[in-house]
Amino acid sequence: MISSSVFLVEIVSLAVLAYVLISTSYNILFHPLRKYPGPVIHRITNLCMSYHDIRGKAAYHIRELHEKYGSTVRIGPNELSYIDEQAWNDIYGHKSQNGTGNLPREEKRSRPEKNNTVTILNANEADHRRLRRIQTPMFSDRAIAAQEELVIRYCELLTSRLMERTNSSSNSIDMVLWYTYIAFDIFGELAFGKPFNGLTSNSLDTWIQLTLLTFKDFVFWMAANQFMFPLNKILYRLSPRDSRNAWARRYELAALKISDRVIRDLNSPKMDLISHIVQYNDEKGMTEAEIQSNARILIIAGSETSSSLLSGLTYLLLRNRTHLEEVTNLIRTTFPSKKDITFLKLKKLDYLNNIIRETLRLYPPVPSGITRRTDRGGSVICGEVVPEYTTVSIPILTANTSSINWADPMKFVPERWFKDERCPEQYRSDKRNCMQPFSYGPRNCIGKNLAMSEIRMIIAHVLWNFDIELEPDVRDWEYQRIYKLWEKKPLHVKLYPRKNLDIFG
Repeated sequence: MISSSVFLVEIVSLAVLAYVLISTSYNILFHPLRKYPGPVIHRITNLCMSYHDIRGKAAYHIRELHEKYGSTVRIGPNELSYIDEQAWNDIYGHKSQNGTGNLPREEKRSRPEKNNTVTILNANEADHRRLRRIQTPMFSDRAIAAQEELVIRYCELLTSRLMERTNSSSNSIDMVLWYTYIAFDIFGELAFGKPFNGLTSNSLDTWIQLTLLTFKDFVFWMAANQFMFPLNKILYRLSPRDSRNAWARRYELAALKISDRVIRDLNSPKMDLISHIVQYNDEKGMTEAEIQSNARILIIAGSETSSSLLSGLTYLLLRNRTHLEEVTNLIRTTFPSKKDITFLKLKKLDYLNNIIRETLRLYPPVPSGITRRTDRGGSVICGEVVPEYTTVSIPILTANTSSINWADPMKFVPERWFKDERCPEQYRSDKRNCMQPFSYGPRNCIGKNLAMSEIRMIIAHVLWNFDIELEPDVRDWEYQRIYKLWEKKPLHVKLYPRKNLDIFG
């Protein structure tokens, strides 16, 4: 009996060894992607990228690979990474006559929603058009203009709460927290008709805390899902238990919030996300489950990303005080009273817009790439036919900060975005179209214009009201773990009410 068991173990071991040798030989010597450059270990197995993913370091690792191997890198046995500006059109752009653009989603990287609900992120083309048609009215120019008063109201609440903190014994303030509070409060009211009350309670709603945890869980799930059963299940069990539990719990809380909003009077004059959806719903509209899932996604997309951009913007300005002083002076001289600050006037401030663009380049709210898959028969990307069913993506942080695309790629230079003689000569050859922080094509960010209006308004109110200093203990803040989104560290600053400030504006 013992000898037969030993024999079975030997057979299984030999079979595994044979599989590894054959798979390795095929991936290196015979795979359709064999001509593309990349480390040998990445050509052999997905384990290497999965390791960097679960450590939150994949974005930095991919940047190192592109610096070494060029604008196209094979980062997995069946996966290519691009940072060429043409790749945006060929992978994510509108479908062209030659078949390029709008490649299908990579199913292995798209986690199903509870009960397989369709969302704007995982939808096929027909469903995506349906969902986008219903949600678009909320983000029209008219709808955004109608929300200006709401955004200003929360900006005034933010500055009021921060002013209270400057009068405390210790005025060290974590701006990441306060930007998170205001971003979720604003979008909570835009979506549900009422805020999450972060600014008033100085705390994060339980649903927000759970949802932020799920991004780490998603990365663990995605890394594990690259492998077959039972290895995928074993690897996923290595993820933190609190993030696994958060994935299920957030659905329950989201359902309660949606139900609460639907129960309230939908005929009220206040127009929020739910009322827009109901107003434009028809026989081709959204189910209640779809409303729940899509509202959750839009809140995170509209809140966490704004919080990240504001945090990155503040940090970069504090690390580059010449730019901080210049933009602060611009805001204070342009707006003698804070009552003069409007969406339209802020939009016309080129220097402020360039500072935001440069922040989007160095600290994009979504630093990771969105994976797609080439079509049956292959797809043309950057002038070459890429074999069918290849996973492809553009890693946003890498495309934004590679020396292949930018002069002084890690330097904060807002002037590089001027389109006239104000742009220094050494930056005029920058490949600006490589930066697409709101994605690109028919699946680009639906709320881009609202986000930009909100960002300009919040940072303008902060700089109009306060002088800011970075706490000495803040070092290399921008180097954070990335689980699709940034795992932000505290950003401690000191705030001082500006001299001769009239609090009534």
